[in-house]
Amino acid sequence: MSGEAEAPAATGLRVRGFLERHERAAIISLLLVGLVERIAWLSQQGRLKPFVCEMQQVAVSFAKTGVLGDAYFVGQGPTAHVGPVMPIIGGFIYRIFGVGTLTSEILLLALALTFFGTALIAFYAAFRRLGLAIEWRLIALAAALILPLHFKFEVQSLRIWEGALAVALLACNLLLVLRLDARPCLYARDYVAPAVLGGLLALVNPPAALGAYAALGILTLKRVAVRHWVGVGFVMAVGLAVFIAPWAIRNERAFGRPILTRSNFPLEHAIAFHPDAVSPSDPRAVYVHRLRAIHPYSGEPVSAARDELARVGELAYMDRLRAETTAWERAHPGDVVRIAARHLLEFWLPPKWWWRIYNDQTPMVVPRLILTWTTALAALGALVWGLVRAPLGPRLYVACTLIIPSLPYALVQPVQRYRYLVVVLTFFLAAEFASRICELASKRRLATFARS
Repeated sequence: MSGEAEAPAATGLRVRGFLERHERAAIISLLLVGLVERIAWLSQQGRLKPFVCEMQQVAVSFAKTGVLGDAYFVGQGPTAHVGPVMPIIGGFIYRIFGVGTLTSEILLLALALTFFGTALIAFYAAFRRLGLAIEWRLIALAAALILPLHFKFEVQSLRIWEGALAVALLACNLLLVLRLDARPCLYARDYVAPAVLGGLLALVNPPAALGAYAALGILTLKRVAVRHWVGVGFVMAVGLAVFIAPWAIRNERAFGRPILTRSNFPLEHAIAFHPDAVSPSDPRAVYVHRLRAIHPYSGEPVSAARDELARVGELAYMDRLRAETTAWERAHPGDVVRIAARHLLEFWLPPKWWWRIYNDQTPMVVPRLILTWTTALAALGALVWGLVRAPLGPRLYVACTLIIPSLPYALVQPVQRYRYLVVVLTFFLAAEFASRICELASKRRLATFARS
């Protein structure tokens, strides 16, 4: 019996040794397979054409006029609806190579895939430091690269939206924090790189930045002597100011108000919190109706919201929505809590209607739903498992990176593009959960063989 028990273990060790010797080749092979899949998907149905949206329109405005504007319609003027980083990058590409040209879109695609690849490699390296076995790291990498769950985002909408860049920065921050955590003590000079990452992330995606700063805060408590906290705080504040201050100054000049991130929170909040959203019998219909009713960029040929924004201005329109939503929330606090709780549940366990918001013919919704739910639950299970075993261990940084960025989305209606912030990390955590289950089953099998 003992020989039978040892055989699978020996085989597993041989496989692991083989993978360790050929790790780089395995990673490159998976990256190439993922790249080929995405290019094949993109080559169909004219999917390489520009992805027209608010962010793309701001990039076009910047390319043609040098103004970050026209988010909702041409001629709107300056906007703070979106952050400045991706519109500036896209705008420079459009200015040099032409708006919507094949060359421009290929360059934007290459940039998005570079961000995606950076996130994958950074998370892969992070879980190597966390001790996840190589076979499970490669399974997670393969799942993220090969499963056709988010091709539309990765090669189409994220060519111009900030999600891919945000995930890459978040992954790099986690890897950096884990490396710094291995040192016995840290000083202010060690926070220069984290300050740059955190500041850029705050400008690109504030919810992701909250997770990054939370991880850095825990790192400071664990590894920095109290007498050095002021120095660390100064370095982090400078890093934040370097990125946020120029944007705030620009907004002060354009709107008379120093907007630190974006102007559109009242709009997104109003889309999600209103009487019809409390207990909708058809959540998709309620969401689409509300979106078309108050979003100035709704795709409708005639839009009262767009006309009002053109008349009163972007900030005045947002201020009205804020006042209306706040008044309703004060009168219905219980409904506000129910909606927010539902949003968090939807973020982690997306409903079926998410895949069919704009297209009733979206294929393979049920398999996608099952895989997404399974991955999310397994990821959360792995996180709890790791924290129970070592509450102050390095998985606390993973918890910050995964959980905290999801919390602000309770205040808006989360959709797939918002949830992409945590998707790649859930693959690695799900692989860790599977490895723990297999390890537990193996130990029980060996114990059974030993008793027999």
